[in-house]
Amino acid sequence: MSTVKADNFTWKTGQATGQSGTNVTGDQIVYGVSKSWGYFSVSGSTITVSSSFNTSSMTYNQTGDFTTNYTTAMSSAYYAVSGFARISGNGGIFAANDNTPFTTTTFRFGSLNNSIAWANPIHATYTVKDRKSTRLNSS
Repeated sequence: MSTVKADNFTWKTGQATGQSGTNVTGDQIVYGVSKSWGYFSVSGSTITVSSSFNTSSMTYNQTGDFTTNYTTAMSSAYYAVSGFARISGNGGIFAANDNTPFTTTTFRFGSLNNSIAWANPIHATYTVKDRKSTRLNSS
């Protein structure tokens, strides 16, 4: 495996419209990249993961309550998660489960309907940003 070491990167002229000469730091690349993400749907108690990165599996805990398991662990349990959940017939809310803290290998979250009741999403997405670089293997 090759290693590239650099403090700054610049778009090559003509490679991206309006980007010529725009500098991007190594930190922006390393810390700005999602360390895990996924797109899934739920039918009954069956989760179907349509697309993901660094996700080894997902667990259905109960209605609207799920656990994502990482292929490669995060550097610590202090990372950011954001997501979207679409509930049938109305909007949806993506929420962390306040009874279960994040770990380096999993995070537990839920989806709620507009009445703030747990509900299975038609589809949902999530992305995870870790504060440190970790070598990842795609799933």
